[in-house]
Amino acid sequence: MIVTRRTALGMVLAIWTSAGCAAPLGPSLSHDETQLYRADYFDWSRLKAGGLGLLGVTSTVAPEGIRDDVAFVLDQAASTHLTRIRLVLHGDVAVRAREVGMGADLDRLLRNYEARGAMDAGLLRRIASAQGVRYVLVARIAQYERTTREMAGPGTVAVTPGLVAPKRTAERVQRIRLIGEVWDSRCGNIVWTGEGGTEAVEEMVTEDVRLQDVLLMAATNLVSLLPRPGDASKAVEKECGA
Repeated sequence: MIVTRRTALGMVLAIWTSAGCAAPLGPSLSHDETQLYRADYFDWSRLKAGGLGLLGVTSTVAPEGIRDDVAFVLDQAASTHLTRIRLVLHGDVAVRAREVGMGADLDRLLRNYEARGAMDAGLLRRIASAQGVRYVLVARIAQYERTTREMAGPGTVAVTPGLVAPKRTAERVQRIRLIGEVWDSRCGNIVWTGEGGTEAVEEMVTEDVRLQDVLLMAATNLVSLLPRPGDASKAVEKECGA
């Protein structure tokens, strides 16, 4: 089943003229969320019964600091939108793994996932058991961009008759896209995949949208796709291998 929603938000700040002065154009935000896959048996009741651990964030396109920031905002988004789920947040997962002597195992699991996109089913089961959950979420930063681009053209642009606003001469573009996978540690397979992204474009002089806000919006877009209360699966006889 595919669920998708794309929303383009153009937020233009109030434009006024006073003694020949005009306000700059405001930021533009766009969001997208897509559920790519969900196993027949994976629904709200099973997610609630099994609990969810946030294992970490991987990427080959974003620096380590951004990966840490995304892990932090995913914790925030999950805490806000999955209030009835037994959650083990990323920071707590790492602490618990170290407490039971599995810190190196968790690091190895994530490195292998980043390199090959595969999980060691036995190791995954032991790590999830140490966290007291059945399901784990692993996120990947599939796209990351924070650049400045010059805008060609005249220095002003008419917006309404009699009002003139300065045309953007340089824009800051901040874009991130996250792909999340929920793994069933009991079955050793993926039961859910989704992606969420956010893009912010604004004039350099405004700096209204912080990078942290862009990351949090993308994380919220992703988490919002997980099963919600009242979401029931098809009747299935088997879970693993169904």
